[in-house]
Amino acid sequence: MCFLGCAAGKPKQNPTPSTPAESSNSNPATLTTEDSNNALKLAQESRLELQTLRARLKELEGQVQTLAEQMEAIPVDKLQQYDAQLDSLKRKIAQLPEPSPNPALTAGTLPPKNMGTVKPAISAAEAALYKKASDLYFDRKYSEAMQVYRQLQTQNPQGGYADNAQYWTGECLFALKQYNEAIAAFRKVLEFKETEKADDAQIKLGYCYLRLGDRAHATEEFRKVVSLYPDSEYFEKAKSELTQLESRRP
Repeated sequence: MCFLGCAAGKPKQNPTPSTPAESSNSNPATLTTEDSNNALKLAQESRLELQTLRARLKELEGQVQTLAEQMEAIPVDKLQQYDAQLDSLKRKIAQLPEPSPNPALTAGTLPPKNMGTVKPAISAAEAALYKKASDLYFDRKYSEAMQVYRQLQTQNPQGGYADNAQYWTGECLFALKQYNEAIAAFRKVLEFKETEKADDAQIKLGYCYLRLGDRAHATEEFRKVVSLYPDSEYFEKAKSELTQLESRRP
């Protein structure tokens, strides 16, 4: 009986070595340096986006406050008149015939994209400056806010907030009652090819001239709002201002 020989002849089975990938995946809590950097970058981007949204929210809050003040100045009978006009427009829209399909847009195709200039991306530094300036503005620190808005424009002349910074520079000057300087600032806003602040700047030009007592130029600027921006939220307000100016003619 060959106990020793049989034992010696039997091959010894070694455990299968784990691959590096299996070893690294054995502990799901382990993060590489690249994973940590990506997580940090994502957190920074999320924080920046939150700051930008807060700045925009403050800007909208200011616009809501302005609209609320304007609404308080509108007589009740005027509001009732606007409601009646709105109801009339709704009835007319409901009676419009259904538009015929456009044969140029066949199934499975999309209309051509807008080939206009795309606003540049906003850097972290630009967004931080814009937030700082906006915080100062809504704290009514207009001189300090204006300095930061101008700093933003100097450092980012082609940035995504360049037109907004120019507009709010005008608002700072308007709040400081520097109306001639505000006029120059608002006119620069109109020089931007792609801006959402054109109608805002246009109606502000009218108010600047009103504050200066220049009714002729104020009338001219309000007429531009009506003719150039018929879909603007300021369309009715500009018409109202024109009606008041015309009623005060000697």
